[in-house]
Amino acid sequence: MRLKSLKTLTTNDVFQMVIKKNQLDIREWEKIYDKYSIPLFTLICNLTDDRIIAEEIFTETFVCLKDRLQLSEANYSLCAQLMRHTYITAMHQLKRNGIKPKVWDSPEETKLIHLLCTQCNSLHEVALMMNITKDQAKKKLHENFLYLTINCVL
Repeated sequence: MRLKSLKTLTTNDVFQMVIKKNQLDIREWEKIYDKYSIPLFTLICNLTDDRIIAEEIFTETFVCLKDRLQLSEANYSLCAQLMRHTYITAMHQLKRNGIKPKVWDSPEETKLIHLLCTQCNSLHEVALMMNITKDQAKKKLHENFLYLTINCVL
C-alpha cells in the first residue's frame, strides 16, 4: 500500500500517526519534526531521484520511530540515531519497491553522516575511523547536519 504524498499529508497528520505509536507529547514530536525534517528529507533525496518515493520514505521514517528507535535509551545523539534510522528505512523501502538506490556521492561536508549511516554503528566508531576524538565527531556531525539543512532539495 502506498502512503499519501507529503503534499496531501498535513504536518498534523504525520504527528497523529506518530503519536498513535509512541507516548511522546505532540510538542516533543513537533520539535523533532521541525529540527530534523529538512536534513532527513535531503538525506533521502541523496538516495533516490523519485520525489514521490522520497516523500513516502520520509513519512514512514516519522511514523515508525517507535518501532525502530528507543529514544530514551540512546547510545548516541538523537541526530545520529535519526540519520541512521532514516538511511536504513530508505534503503529498506527502495529495496522493497525494487528501486536501486543512487550512489551517495558524499561531499566532504557530509562524510561523517555517510560513515555513520553506511559503515559505523556509533559516533565512537566514526571517530576512530576518522582518527578524531568523540567530541570532534559530535561537532562534525552537527556541522554535517547543518550542511544538509542548508543544502536541502525542497
